[in-house]
This record gives sequence, structure tokens and C-alpha cells, in this order.
Amino acid sequence: MTNVFCHFDVLTKSHSGIERTAVLFTAARTFNPRPASEELKRIFADAYSPSKSLFIGLEDAADELEKLVQSDELYHVHLPIERNKVSAAVFGRDGRLCAIGNETQPFDSAYEQTIRRQGMTSIFVRRGGLMNAGPSYHYVKPSGGHTIQFLRPGNVMRQGAEVAFLACWLLRYYTPHLATIFADTASVTQVAYAANAIANRLEICKSEPIIQSFGSYCGLEKADDLRIPHDSLILLSASTSGNLKDRIADKLGVERTKIITLFSTVGNDGLCDLRYNSDENVNGITPIETHDRISCPHCAAGSLAIRIAGDSFLPETPEPGLKLIKRSNQPKWHERVVKVIQGKKVARCFHPALVPGETDYPLFCDLSSLCDEIGYSRLFETPLARLLTLGVDAIVHLRDYASTELARRAQARYSATGCAEPTLLVADETLDGELTALLAKTGSSKLSVVVIASCVAGGFTLLSVSRSLRNVAHRIGYFVALAVPPSSEAWQQMRSNLELRNDGQGKHAVEVVWQASLPQPGFGQICPWQREYQWLQEREHELPDGCLKERLKLLSNSDSKRKNGLIHDSFLPSPTGHLLRLTENFAFHKCAPSELTQADVFLIVSSILHDLRSPSHKDGLRQSMNSHVLLAPENFDRYNDSVLQASLLRAGYHSELAYSTHTGASKSVAGLIQRMIKLYDQREGEALPEFLLALATKRMMLAECDLALLIESLENITHQSAYLAAFLPSLKEIKEG
Repeated sequence: MTNVFCHFDVLTKSHSGIERTAVLFTAARTFNPRPASEELKRIFADAYSPSKSLFIGLEDAADELEKLVQSDELYHVHLPIERNKVSAAVFGRDGRLCAIGNETQPFDSAYEQTIRRQGMTSIFVRRGGLMNAGPSYHYVKPSGGHTIQFLRPGNVMRQGAEVAFLACWLLRYYTPHLATIFADTASVTQVAYAANAIANRLEICKSEPIIQSFGSYCGLEKADDLRIPHDSLILLSASTSGNLKDRIADKLGVERTKIITLFSTVGNDGLCDLRYNSDENVNGITPIETHDRISCPHCAAGSLAIRIAGDSFLPETPEPGLKLIKRSNQPKWHERVVKVIQGKKVARCFHPALVPGETDYPLFCDLSSLCDEIGYSRLFETPLARLLTLGVDAIVHLRDYASTELARRAQARYSATGCAEPTLLVADETLDGELTALLAKTGSSKLSVVVIASCVAGGFTLLSVSRSLRNVAHRIGYFVALAVPPSSEAWQQMRSNLELRNDGQGKHAVEVVWQASLPQPGFGQICPWQREYQWLQEREHELPDGCLKERLKLLSNSDSKRKNGLIHDSFLPSPTGHLLRLTENFAFHKCAPSELTQADVFLIVSSILHDLRSPSHKDGLRQSMNSHVLLAPENFDRYNDSVLQASLLRAGYHSELAYSTHTGASKSVAGLIQRMIKLYDQREGEALPEFLLALATKRMMLAECDLALLIESLENITHQSAYLAAFLPSLKEIKEG
């Protein structure tokens, strides 16, 4: 029967309360009363049996439909409904619903709209037209909006009678001379083809309209040569914003009345308003929130953004895989760079922004400790000497302390050769004016300049300096002590831009001492320390005296230790209040544990995970539309140093720690944390607060049943540790929410 009838219920208010009508639509020409009776029997067997039943067909089958509802055979089984409660209606050539019986008359427009809205909504919801993202990822719509829900009508086009029912509502837009129907996606053309078949059957059109798909947003951007004939319709599958309709109207000059949206959550801007309404659409959906990239809370939480792409809008739910980190996964630059910076307080966590208004750095490299007399001579003097040839007029340096110190020492060494001392300039908003003044002072047509930067990530500051120097310098040399771009490809592009000369005579010189690849903060993303700080702030009045109150003070901008970033105290202290420690034989670097700070370890782990996220790693951590990779729980067993475990938790993305998507992994991580709870005052339990914080701030997620067991285990020891008990309320909120 499901191939013959499309069934849904329509709820309306009457003087006696809510009235339920079972609607059965069919596009058949002839009807067998016995199968129709069985279908009614199935419907009335439901706990919420309707008080009325309405059969709907097409105009050319009106006589057959009337015979059906009057047939004794229709009632051959006992039905708790009177014959006068079973009626029939048809879609006419004008697309309007008309009741049939003693006389044919159009439906009341409000009731017709109720049937349309509730019927289309029922089909949409039943067939999974609303896609909900999982806990570790969200969607990026073709329009660019970020959301955890997405309308995909392609899922709805499964059953013939349902597609025909949707198509009938398009008949009112057909004219005898309709030439073309343009659909935004291939999937929704099924409705257009069904509408064509019905229109031909009812002899509405003189000739069959041509059906084309233009590919939604992507196709519209390439639609410069797309011509829309005057007698045409544009059929859109769904809308949550109305943006596509606006773009089509503006770009192609199409009248809005000829742009039809099947499903919409934007007022009455579609054939079906999907929104929930307690009186008119109780099966509707709640409003869908959409965010831009910068303000997206899901991106800020580290959720994986899956782009909805292609003509069919088909994302595939990522299937979780597990990645075990090996020593061989270390980037090639590790040994050379880490050997130099280890224990020198170069790596800093949660370092305040250098420029007011910018976001704080999750990881910052401060080379100040390497810029003393000995460090300069041993590490930087030779590569700088290659740039500081005769006739240097100015040294431009970035505003951080290490760059300033390198520039000062370079100036002194250059002056010691007997040459005129170059002018020191700071790369800030005053640079352009100072360069112009220096050019006038020297009386030269062009300057010779060396630019010094201690550490460069994206390289945007250097490009800004390059623009300032473009018209005043004929020779530019760039010196970078440490380049930490997101990828080697990004740095090569940056280097190429810096080397480019306007006159085409060779290249500007670029000297780089060390090059590494480190993750860069994304748009709107909140770093782990910022999330920790927010969590502590929200519970400030509930925090017990001791570790967490001290931690809140440490993370605030007013604390003197925080001004230079976190080094030895990057992570939460152990349950007994001690700093987390490394043991002998650290897995990823050969040195004594005392030679590495907590920030050093975080830098090492961050760089390993960052490298594994590269597209070049086929078995790495790269997330895509059809694959979702988690950090294997075995990583926390294999690398059981508390500092290393804490680094993995802080450096891992939310999507890589979403163990709620993998039953086995969730149980494994929960088992590990339960062991730590039992041994919280021993070495094995040192990183327990970091695990609890990851759960409390939702950076790590477990299955609900596993989280419940952890809460129970934690409650058993809270009378012994107020520090650990402070995490319980948040964990319970997550479980209940």
C-alpha cells in the first residue's frame, strides 16, 4: 500500500477540541476498495485514531474516487468511523483542492493551506529531510553559514505517491505556455518531472516544459551565460535564510513570483512553512540557527566543519577511526629546533597578545633568552652578516623584545666595522612617516634596508613592512630567526612574496635560521586556556580555596606571571597540588626531564598533531566529509607521563577527542579516568584534573553511560578532595543536558 497512498494526519481546531483527519493521497486512475480498506484499518489501529478520513486524488479520477468512498467493500472490516466521516477531494487543473460528492466545490483556502503545510511537513520529517550534526562536527551550508542542522529535501524524494503529492502543489504555477523549469538541485527535479507528468495528464500545458538543474549557489556563481526565458519557473528545494532567492532575483532579474521554494523556515516564503506552531503545525521544526565563520560557536568549540557541497547537497556522516601516535610521526625539524630551545623558556602557553585587541596566543615562541651576547654570536651573527653589507641605511625590526634586541646587537656589530650606524626603526604605524623622513635626510633616491624578525607565523607583519618599503627601498634583506608557519607550502608562498622585486632585477634576500610548522589559531576559535579561564570565571564564587582559585588568578591578565605566558605551570596541578612532572626517557626527545618545561612539551605535542593533520598524511588526523579520526585512547596509556597526557588533551581538537562517537573508545577513555580516580593521590593520577577539565569544558566528550559511571566514581572520593569535587557540577550538567 505504501506504493499507492501517501498518508499523513491533519490536525485542526474545532468547537469540541482538536480534530484529527487521516489524509490519503494517491495519483492512481483506478482504485481497488479492498487495499484501501486495509490501509484505513492500519491507520485506525493506531493509538491516536482519526475522527475523519479524506481521500485525495487527481481531477480525472474524480468519478473513480467517489465510487471508492461510497463502496461497501471499503468498509468490509470494522472501522470506528461513520461513512459520512469519509470524504474525497481532487486537485483540479488550476492546482486547487476541490471536494467531490453531491457537488464539486473548492476547499476553503485556509483549510487547503493547512493540508499543504501539515502534509508536506509530515513527509519532510518522516523521510529525514532535517539533518542533525553529531557532537563532534557541524555543517557549512553552500551559502557559507555554519549550523548544526541542515535541510536536505533530497532525502524526502523516496516514495512515488509522496513525490506526486508535493508535485500537485506546483500545478497552480503552470500555464499553457510554461517553457522551462529550472531546479536548484538534481534531486528536486523529481518533483518537477512528477508535476510535468500530472500536468500532461490533466492537459494543462500545450507542450511539456523542459527541466534543468543549475546547481544552487555554486551554479549561480557561474551562471553568467544562463538565460531564463520569460515563461519559466525556478524551483528551489529549501531555504533557511531566503538568500538564494534574493541572489537569483538580483543576478538574473527573475520576478520573485516565479521563484518557488518547496520547504522553508523563512515565514511564508515557500510552499511549506516548516516551522513549528502549536496551533497550525505541531510536527514542525524549531528555528535553525546559522552563524558566520568568525562568530560560529561550534568552530570556537573545536567542532569539525563539514562543508555541504555538490549539486545534491550530500554530506556523509564521518565514520570514526583511531590514530595511535608513533615516534616516527615527529616532524623532521624537531631534533634541530627543540635541541636549541629546550629549557630556555622559548615556548610560552597562553601568551598575551602583543597588540591590544588581538586574541591571546595558545602557543608563543619568545627568543629573548637566545639573544644575549653569546647566543647572538653563536646563532645569529653569521646569517645576519650576509645581509648587513656595506651601505645599510636602516634596520627595521618587529616590536617584540627579541626582535628589538637582535636589531640592537646587529646595529652595534655593523657600526663596529667603521661604517655609518644604520637607523633603527620599529615596524608600527609610524613606519611610513619615519621612512619618508630618513629618505629626505640621506638625500638618496632609495634606501637600503634590513628587516629583522625574531619569530614569524603567518608573515602578515612582514608583508605590511614590505608594502611600506616598496617605494622607498631599492634593496631589502629579511632576517627571520624562527619561522613557524602553518605549513611549509605557506612559508614558501610567503618567502616568494618577500623576495619579489618591483624592478624585476633579481630577488630580495631572505635569511631564515630555523623553520618549523605549528598550528595557528583559527577564526573565532577559543584556545584551551581561554576556555579554562571562562569556566573558572563562571564558577568563581563556588570554587574551593586552593588550586583552582590560584589558577583563576594566574590566568587573568592582571597577574604578573601571565604577562610573559605560562612556562612551568601551563597545566593544572595534580590532585595533591604539585606541578605535573616528566619522567625519565621522554618519548619524543632525548634529554633529561628537567631540561624541558611544560610549554616545551606542549610545543612538541602540538607540532606532531599539527603535522598529522596535513593532507600529506594518508593515515593521519585529517578530517573530511567521509572520515572522522579520533586520537586513540591507547595514546594516553602508551604515553603516560602526566605532562604528555595534559599536552595531548590541550593540543587535541574537539573533533579528535569526541569519544562519544565511538562506543569502544569512549569505554576505554572512561576506564582510564576511573583508574586515575582510584589512584588520584599517586603518580598515575597526576593528570586527572586535566581530564576532568577537558570533560567539563566539552573539549572531550564521552558516551552518556560512560560519563555517568565516571560521575559515580568521582562522587566516592569528593569528600577527600574539594579540588576534584569542583568538577562534579559541570559534569552532571553535561550528562543531564
